[in-house]
Amino acid sequence: MISASLRTAFTAVTLPLFADILNLAEVYVSIAGQSSLRLRLERITGDSCRKFHVDYVTLRLLRAYQGPGVQWKSDGSEQINTAAPGDIVFLKGRKFPNWTENLGILHRSPPLSSLSATQRVRLLLTIDTADACMCGAEHALTPIIEQ
Repeated sequence: MISASLRTAFTAVTLPLFADILNLAEVYVSIAGQSSLRLRLERITGDSCRKFHVDYVTLRLLRAYQGPGVQWKSDGSEQINTAAPGDIVFLKGRKFPNWTENLGILHRSPPLSSLSATQRVRLLLTIDTADACMCGAEHALTPIIEQ
């Protein structure tokens, strides 16, 4: 069940977005087997995470609602793939069980600075486990998804 405080952040116009986020959170819970999640919905207007990398998470879901999606490539490959707006991308991170460097898919945020000013906006949803990005016990984690 989603926290009521998250629901209040959406207006009647953005309720379809809210419904989609809820649906994706449920999909993530069923795949990752986690009962607590960390959700981020960000408006990105600049270049960020320009280098290809693997995150220190178990599993990450990304969906760009506006603007280009995440870029990825196999480790050692030069071929860069870009997710289309609306694509749902799952990425295994370094904390994924039995993850090894040689099986890694590297990813990055697409460079926006080369796009026209009107195209330099991304609306990006990120779903991780609640302990993602090395948040330790010293950080108060408030579950927003509970089973």
